[in-house]
Amino acid sequence: MSTLQSAYDAVQAAALSYPTAYEEAPWGQRVAKVNKKVFLFAFFEEGRTRFSMKLPASGEAALAHDFAEPMGYGMGRHGWVAFSFGGGDEVPIEALTDWLDESFRAVAPKKLLKAIEAGTAAPPPLAPPTREGVVALIGEDPLRLERAREALSGGGLTLVTSDLEDAVDVAGDAEPELVIVDVCRSATEAIALLGDIDLVCVDAQLVVVGVRDARMERSLEAKLPPGSRLSREAPGDPAVHRMVSELLG
Repeated sequence: MSTLQSAYDAVQAAALSYPTAYEEAPWGQRVAKVNKKVFLFAFFEEGRTRFSMKLPASGEAALAHDFAEPMGYGMGRHGWVAFSFGGGDEVPIEALTDWLDESFRAVAPKKLLKAIEAGTAAPPPLAPPTREGVVALIGEDPLRLERAREALSGGGLTLVTSDLEDAVDVAGDAEPELVIVDVCRSATEAIALLGDIDLVCVDAQLVVVGVRDARMERSLEAKLPPGSRLSREAPGDPAVHRMVSELLG
């Protein structure tokens, strides 16, 4: 059993210990993902914490606990269970990590699960670009941008990060060679900024990531300057890392 803060930290750490798992921060809470699929929703504020997990096998038994209920937004129908704890509650860490493991395995690719069993699941990290230069990272999800910083750091690049509100000023002051704009969160606002960013960073290459679908992709292709690159991946994903390395030479 554990207190709220230590429980939240412990479950988050356990989620990120799985190979290829990573965090994002949509909707005011943190999520843990594998292969773009959420396996943990986690929320914490003073005096309250909540975890939601996908439990196709043990969900019915988990719901027998007073601190458990079907997850809202219709997700309870698909096996998602929410565990809520308030101030003074003791939190069953061991049970939560067992449920977390089930949730991870419910959404992870079978190929990854087989690799975990074989002990070959962790791919070697990609080397950061060695060329010197400035790259601007722009978006509304700080955890998605932090993944990109971690992936690109350690070489010759100088990395500057900004949310959408300050993006034009930050990009203009930095004079980057390459600008990465993540349109996954607040897509309308992010897309509206692209023209302004192109104006203040006239010599920079533009990479737009987090593109939702083919329809958005076609719309962006019609609006963006020649040479712009698009990706449906997150800014810290290997595919974007390779694209950045290729563009920077």
